Amino acid sequence: MARKQQSSMEFITTYGWAIIAIVVALGVLYSLGIFSFGSGAPTGCAVIEGFSCTKPILYSSGALTMQFGQIGTMKTITATGCSSNSTAPTGSNWLATSQTLQSGQTVNLTFNCPGVQSSKQLGAVYSGTLWLQYSSGTGGAAVTQQVAQINVPVSQYGNPLASLLYVA
Repeated sequence: MARKQQSSMEFITTYGWAIIAIVVALGVLYSLGIFSFGSGAPTGCAVIEGFSCTKPILYSSGALTMQFGQIGTMKTITATGCSSNSTAPTGSNWLATSQTLQSGQTVNLTFNCPGVQSSKQLGAVYSGTLWLQYSSGTGGAAVTQQVAQINVPVSQYGNPLASLLYVA
């Protein structure tokens, strides 16, 4: 009888330690964010054909900076815009700029994305649409075009927009 009791205690102890180890491992994985699936959307920048964007950095002030490029005719970018939906930006969400972009060239552009200042903490993902106002070639007509969709985490404090001009 004593032998059966000892065997039962060893069985319970062995499996008890195994269950505790599994619970601890699951706790560690949960704390590392393995089970946090977020929005499911990948972060980054998805551009329309002919454009490229790399190294997007979103500041807590709403400023989004990135390297932006294009393949095609020369474009003179006069303003950059950002909106939280597919509607063109208005007012102070347009930033004046004067960048000439040759085919195959990249330039650093800054966009002013609305809603980041009041609602996003570091690490929170902002989803929006990037817009350009530009003219093609030499003396081409002005165009306003949606150029990219973004899902970018807020990764920096600060306001690099402090010295930039806004257009209405």
